[in-house]
Amino acid sequence: MAKLKYAKYIVSEVKAPKSIPSYRHESAEFTSPGMTRLASLGGEAFKDAPHLGCMWFLPRPRNDSQKPGVEAHVHDFDEILGFYGCDPYNPSELHGEVEFWLGDEKYLLTKSCIIYVPKGLKHCPLFIRRLDKPLFHLGWTPTVPK
Repeated sequence: MAKLKYAKYIVSEVKAPKSIPSYRHESAEFTSPGMTRLASLGGEAFKDAPHLGCMWFLPRPRNDSQKPGVEAHVHDFDEILGFYGCDPYNPSELHGEVEFWLGDEKYLLTKSCIIYVPKGLKHCPLFIRRLDKPLFHLGWTPTVPK
């Protein structure tokens, strides 16, 4: 069978990226216990593709003194973050608590949501405070900084 011309655009490998795009280095990697990276797009996958990272957060014992999964930081590009509960019968429920900061405001996320972070807005730290069921997370940079 001949190789399909556009097959390279379907990324199905479940692995961490070999490198983070250079414009993402200031936020580095998630460090939260119970995190499993699923896939990443951008960087070495496709040179000019926007960054997209997907991961699972799994339930674990509560620990309010944990280090943040991501420290506070600022980008010179927009970012979109998604937090989704994984109960197909109640998809709006996060089944847990995620502490997330925008500027100097603390938010306790308990519902599935999408967060738009405009360039220049300080965001995080991020803490996974409690999970009763797995949580799906994605981070997307809609444009590739030049």
